[in-house]
Amino acid sequence: MNYFYILILLLLSSSCSSCSILSKKNDRNTPKSPDIPKTWEERFEIKLQSGSFKQAWGLFSYGGGYQDAGQIMVFQSLSNSTGTLDFVDRSKGQITSTRTLDKSEMSKFLASISKSVDLTDFDSGAFDGITYTFIHLKKDGNKIIKEKKIRMNNPHTANPPPDDHLELISQFEDLTTSR
Repeated sequence: MNYFYILILLLLSSSCSSCSILSKKNDRNTPKSPDIPKTWEERFEIKLQSGSFKQAWGLFSYGGGYQDAGQIMVFQSLSNSTGTLDFVDRSKGQITSTRTLDKSEMSKFLASISKSVDLTDFDSGAFDGITYTFIHLKKDGNKIIKEKKIRMNNPHTANPPPDDHLELISQFEDLTTSR
């Protein structure tokens, strides 16, 4: 019986162009909205492009149907000596904290992150967990160059654990808990 009512509503919505409740009129004169970055990776690239930064590293997480582990972005200044850390807390839609990385923190981060050069994608084969994406971008004039991109599917649940991948994640997470 319920299927009958659904069918009637569908038929009415497709044939009743003046009925605003059942169908939306497509107004071609309405201006389209500007392109808004949809992912943190896009926002990350835009910030590098528009800011006074030389390069950037990001650790982005995506939850398998529930929540992510937060987004962490590090931008190296043109002077190479300091940086900026942007952190997005779990499942938030905006940056929840920003702070400057001093010369010693930036040097330590650069030394630890250099180990990521040899890492490749990791897939534990698990579903419905947390997937991380590590991205390293460089700016060359007005051009953004993707130096490295590593996807890590559920590294915390793997047996044996991918120690190098987990260390990479820890390098970013440590920045959000220090100070």
